[in-house]
Amino acid sequence: MAKIAEKGKILKSVGGLKSEFKKHIVTAITAAFALIIALAWNDAIKESVTAFVARLGIQAQNIYLYKIYTAIAITIICVLAIILFSRWGAKENK
Repeated sequence: MAKIAEKGKILKSVGGLKSEFKKHIVTAITAAFALIIALAWNDAIKESVTAFVARLGIQAQNIYLYKIYTAIAITIICVLAIILFSRWGAKENK
């Protein structure tokens, strides 16, 4: 009887491991697709922000300053987007 109970525990443990493995695979694949989406949007966002910074009349004597201004603008926009989408996702889960 003890051996049967042990086998049941082992099978249950393997089933839990299988379920956990499946969750992690789904998470990894989702993250990979998110990276692909981010790379697709990368150029579009950078060009849009670059055009916006240029319209503001910021002269870039040194190209690195121009890139820093662009990176700051992109960071601000992305943080705001993350906050908005996080709130939107939280409302969906309630």
